[in-house]
Amino acid sequence: MRGKLNKIIYGIVIFAIYSFELTMTLQLNDRVVGDMNSAYHYAGSVILGIGFLLFYLSRKFIESDKIRKIITLLVTFLYSAAMLFRVRVYDGFFVALICSACIGFLGGMVYYMLAVLGSIIGFSGIILAFGSSLAFLLQFLLQGFIDKPVIIYVVIIAGLLIMTVSFICPMGDFVFENMLPYTDVSEDWNGFVRKRLVRHTGLSILVLCISLVCELQYIASPNVAAGLYGVPRLFLPIGYFIIAIANDAFGFRMAEVVMLCVSLTSFAAMPHSDFLTGRMSLFYILAGATMAFITMGYWNIAPKTEKPDLWAVFGRIIAIFEGLLAYVLIFAVNAGEFMTMVLVALLLMGLFILFMDYKEKVPETSQEEVKEDENTTFEAFADHYRLTPKEQDVMHALLKSDAKLKVIAEEINTSERMIYRYMNQLYVKTGAENRAGLVKSYYDYEKNRSLS
Repeated sequence: MRGKLNKIIYGIVIFAIYSFELTMTLQLNDRVVGDMNSAYHYAGSVILGIGFLLFYLSRKFIESDKIRKIITLLVTFLYSAAMLFRVRVYDGFFVALICSACIGFLGGMVYYMLAVLGSIIGFSGIILAFGSSLAFLLQFLLQGFIDKPVIIYVVIIAGLLIMTVSFICPMGDFVFENMLPYTDVSEDWNGFVRKRLVRHTGLSILVLCISLVCELQYIASPNVAAGLYGVPRLFLPIGYFIIAIANDAFGFRMAEVVMLCVSLTSFAAMPHSDFLTGRMSLFYILAGATMAFITMGYWNIAPKTEKPDLWAVFGRIIAIFEGLLAYVLIFAVNAGEFMTMVLVALLLMGLFILFMDYKEKVPETSQEEVKEDENTTFEAFADHYRLTPKEQDVMHALLKSDAKLKVIAEEINTSERMIYRYMNQLYVKTGAENRAGLVKSYYDYEKNRSLS
């Protein structure tokens, strides 16, 4: 229990530091850009998204843990150097883009790490809600020092160094390793994961469209920029906790229902709020709920996919796309081409969903050969560790499913208490310390066996 609590606190601290770094970086970039509705503002958001994608590409093409650590240190150094350059020499647009790319890359690491951590200990909602809330509280407290950039930059660089060191320490260095398969890869499993992705992406697009409509009601107002980082921003944590409680207490299906209720309520209430602060407060509640919903959805699904490092960051990329789309729609409205842009956006969304649902047919013989090899490997694993028949049943169930132990107990006709006893015996025999370690021991054995 203490180990799980330590991991939860660790996740909260890391996400709080990163959320603060991201918020302050974007705020400092906005000071350079000036106009919140300019193309330069959204160019920074695009570069931020590219930074997240660079994290995925670095993992795809670089397999060495040591090189990945070196790249992380280089990105940290580049970000720190750019921040010092902004203080001492010149605070320009190009330097701001470098900071956006670097913070995006490091954000990819944080999102991936928390997706993996959440799959092991759960409570992703608590980590996201408390981490984000602490970050925005710290940002709000430091708002009075925004005209003293040296203090802000020192705090940002200090937080960045703490975050980078946490990646390298034993508790967080798993972020540099290739994630083990979540379960046995089969066409049925891939189909299940694919449906989850399509479902969550569709709902994410829906709630983002509602959020976009609300945003368009006041984004062009000349008074928005002045209060954008003010008191109304403190309403963001309310949105976080609404979705977090629903996710952790009742499951993500309940979070979907709550998210739709929040979206429709905000959509109906905002037009009746006559003053800007009230409308912004409602929008920030919606924005917090939307961000939590999209992020946690992909965090929950990512470890089950073949590309967890991509899907873990996909929620942030979609949110960036929404901000860019807001700028495009404002331009389209002013140019009288609103309906054309809406049709193009819907077409792109449709093509994206179709692409996600695409799957290749695997020849039956190939599937049979894979299944036979898996059975042979499992039998060899069981012989190597001298597992009893019941221990084999439990181990096989853990490899096949991420279900709760109570469900697994019902599947193999035993009690949940006995499942814990068998798992403790498996821990002793394999040297694992937790459920994820048991799965890792099997895939380590499979890898060594294939090499030999």
